[in-house]
Amino acid sequence: MAPIPHTKRNTGHELMDEAHPDPARLGNEFRFLVKFNAATGSGTAIVDTLVRRMSPARGQQVSVVDFGAGVGDIARSFIARAGRRGWVAHCLATDRSPQVVEMARSHGALDGLSFAVVDVLQAPAVLGAKSFDAAHASLMLHHLPDEEVVGALKAMSAVARHAVIWNDLIHDGFGIAGAWFATLTSPAETKRDAMLSVKNGFSKRQAVEFAEAAGLRDIRVRRWRGPRFLLTARPAD
Repeated sequence: MAPIPHTKRNTGHELMDEAHPDPARLGNEFRFLVKFNAATGSGTAIVDTLVRRMSPARGQQVSVVDFGAGVGDIARSFIARAGRRGWVAHCLATDRSPQVVEMARSHGALDGLSFAVVDVLQAPAVLGAKSFDAAHASLMLHHLPDEEVVGALKAMSAVARHAVIWNDLIHDGFGIAGAWFATLTSPAETKRDAMLSVKNGFSKRQAVEFAEAAGLRDIRVRRWRGPRFLLTARPAD
């Protein structure tokens, strides 16, 4: 087994790490993230990856599990974009927090979208092996300590048939500046968490090292629309 990468990541505490975060503050965080995800095309990232890894035809069923799905905005964007391509799409939006999952459900029903309380580290036992075409995580793994990042990628690999998709923050000067400007009009707590999120992020090299340690194959990583990277890979055998 590959060793856990030694990355010297800052793993400071954020609102999202709290067991029972304040609902008002959590709402502010998610309102910012919805705008941020829309601006950086997170739903597009899933569709583009599936085109490259699967090449689904019109009428083909395509399934994705989204870990740390927040209020489900990326899942909704993916389903809408998949529908325009003629795919029959299903997305399971998950979070380890029942409070967050209920918040996501409150945004309304959508054909092809479902919700569940799932800890990514327990996903193979809960969801079953190779139960989805792709496993996706966006702005979630930077909340985890290094050893759990590897465990989460292994779990995503275990439930995915074709693709593992990891979309997260790049820890560099551009990312820190971007987080500062993006939250200029946001509450102080949101600004603090955005800055800490980038500091808790990864370089592209670190992301590849984590993916290799998890046994992923055909790993590709690139900067994605600003302060984010997009890593895609095939699941481990």
